Parts: sequence; C-alpha cells; structure tokens
Amino acid sequence: MMQTRTAAVALFTAALCQLGCSSDPGEPLGPSSEEQILNEYFTDQPDVPNVHHRWHGKPAGENYGQGFLQFHRDFVAAYDDWRVAHGYERVVAWDPATPIPQADAHPGRSSDDPASIDPLCKKPPWLTREGGADSERDPVFGARRLADYTSANQLGEAIDSKYALTWHNRVHQTIGGDMADQMRVPYDPIFWPWHRYIDNIWKDYESAVAELQ
Repeated sequence: MMQTRTAAVALFTAALCQLGCSSDPGEPLGPSSEEQILNEYFTDQPDVPNVHHRWHGKPAGENYGQGFLQFHRDFVAAYDDWRVAHGYERVVAWDPATPIPQADAHPGRSSDDPASIDPLCKKPPWLTREGGADSERDPVFGARRLADYTSANQLGEAIDSKYALTWHNRVHQTIGGDMADQMRVPYDPIFWPWHRYIDNIWKDYESAVAELQ
C-alpha cells in the first residue's frame, strides 16, 4: 500500500512539474502536505476535477448565483467528508486578504499574496454583515451589507458572474496558474479553502437574513 501511494505521489509531482516547476534534481519540489492529500483524493475520486469543469461549462441559467453557491458548498463538503473518513482535518477557510499558507504551496502561480498585487482581492465591505460606508455599495445591486441582498441568487451573482470580472474571478485570476485554468483549478490546494471562505459568506448571509425575520 505504501509503495503504491509513493508511486502515485511521484506521478502527481511529475505532472505538476510539467506546469513549470524545476526539473533540477538539486532543487526537489515535492508536493506539499495538502497536495499529497489532494493526490489521494483524486486517485480515489478521479472524476472530481471533471465534475467541477462540467458544472462551469453549463450555460448560465436564471438561478446561476444560487447554483454557484450551492454547487461549491456541496463540492467542498464532499471533500470534507472524504478527508474526515481518511483521518484528515476539514478544510479551513482562507481569506484572500492574507498570503496563501505554506501548507497550500503549489507551483505555477503568479502570486501567493493576491491582495498585495490587487487590493480588490480583499473582501468587499458589502459582503460583510456590518457593511461599509454608504458610499461603499455593490456596484450592480446597490447592497451596502449582506442583509441588503434580496436572495441567495443575488448574493451569488454578486460574488461570481460569467459575464464580468467579479471578486471571485479576480482572486482566481490574480493567483494565476491552475487557479486561473477552469479545467485544472481543483488541483491547486488553495481552491478548497478559498471556496470554504465564500461558503462562510453565504452562511453569514443566511444568519443575517434570519435575524431580520
């Protein structure tokens, strides 16, 4: 079993090196701990990256925003369930205002600190419970705080859109590498904590709306 796992990790590392990591034997990269876990997951569930790609390849329906939120909530939850079943901790949310943790290292990125490259990668004030100044509103929907969104679908469209460079897409594009490649994005370990962070915003929205009822 250990030999099989070691061989699988070696194959995965070789595939990553095709994306631009050093082939110099004096500079071994080796997968990070999170890449090792992902390698195990994809070996066990090889269709996972394709599931993500197929979902994003669908035409945007009228409930695209809520569909985006629900799909990624379920997608990360399934990974969480697998991690727990295999003795790993659940995915911990990552705030793009902070540098990517070393444990989530991955080759080929343009930046490990997207907010230092583009300050708009930080969470906008209108996606917080408390909101920002009256002049700081969602440019599309006019929301000043989470509770101002009229539906989860509207919130989802504020976070992600197929037709505009939204906050979600901006973070992906600024990190670059696999995070900017729709076919390979789940291979980057930070994809999962990033989408846990987005799901936490949806949870904050659900809680804020419940408090108003």
